[in-house]
Amino acid sequence: MNDSSRIPTFGEKLAGQTYIERPGAYALIRDARQRIATLRVGIAFFLPGGGMAPDETLQKTLHREIMEECGRGIQIGLELGKAVEYIYARNERVYYQIRSTFFEAMFMDGQVAPLENDHLLIWLSASEAIQKLQRPSQAWAVQQLASRTDEFAGASQQS
Repeated sequence: MNDSSRIPTFGEKLAGQTYIERPGAYALIRDARQRIATLRVGIAFFLPGGGMAPDETLQKTLHREIMEECGRGIQIGLELGKAVEYIYARNERVYYQIRSTFFEAMFMDGQVAPLENDHLLIWLSASEAIQKLQRPSQAWAVQQLASRTDEFAGASQQS
């Protein structure tokens, strides 16, 4: 089995449509109460992060996107997984194949004004985030983090 067959896929790839491949990096950032950082844009919720520029690594993308969206620096931790999602961007009238890589991350001290004023940072419990996130691939990533955290908590309680 090749590696790409293990990457979960979300959305429907419509026959006859041309999809633009869009690699991106997204952060799962938790606060002291284990809530997940999400961004509300209008009425939709997303994980912080976004699309990779041609000259960027996934890590550079994540640093740039978090600074633009949240006005904060981050420390990137473990990679949690990858997913593919097929979407139609109505405003752009474009079909995208989003290739997301999800990382655990922590906010660093200090904040500057975010560049994207329409992005509001909202802390949600893992279950709330799973319900509210616009993209199923991002909800999946939160589930991966929550199940990993639950497994770790169970293992440490048995020790």
